[in-house]
Amino acid sequence: MDPKLTRQQAIREAKQNLILDAARELFSCKGYHETGLEDIAARAGFSKAALYSYFADKEDIFLHLALRELDTLQSKMCQCQNENQPPFVNLECMIKAVFETFGEHFSLLLQLSNFSIAAIHTQSKRQQMHKHYALRLRGMLHEFTGAFAACRKLGKIHTSVSDENCARYLSGMIKSVFLKWRLEEKVGDVEKEIDSIMHFITSGVAGDPR
Repeated sequence: MDPKLTRQQAIREAKQNLILDAARELFSCKGYHETGLEDIAARAGFSKAALYSYFADKEDIFLHLALRELDTLQSKMCQCQNENQPPFVNLECMIKAVFETFGEHFSLLLQLSNFSIAAIHTQSKRQQMHKHYALRLRGMLHEFTGAFAACRKLGKIHTSVSDENCARYLSGMIKSVFLKWRLEEKVGDVEKEIDSIMHFITSGVAGDPR
């Protein structure tokens, strides 16, 4: 690629991320519906008119922010794959990455999980959001599945339940913790939740067959 075009693209991406960072902060403290484009522009250091050079509208910003946060989480999960560590350590690392990411941006991610589709009113954008969201969630499920497969390969898992279903059940346990946090409107003890889930896994799916 032309170095000039590469540089221009890098600058554009940097400015887009400035806008997304500002939106993340405002959505977290004010909420999606209470945040206006002018608020995001001011926080990011842009004029409202300049904002349209990077995003079509607030829905577009919300869409890109949601997908960026999921991409960041999946990247953290991928970094947990270490062949020099026991597979259960890698799995625990992935679970911790999920909890820490949600804990760090709990208010925002709670809104994303609640309104990721509902907040998008344009049908084409709703379809786009659903497609990309599903793709990334499948990617994270794939990471969990791979971790269970590695544990099974080393003889650490004896259950007849498939690796993919183990990953799905794990995802369900994690979601149940988020639901509890949502009802309590606060982040709970992350380490305690991780220990509880890992105890269930190691004494359940990793236990001796009956």
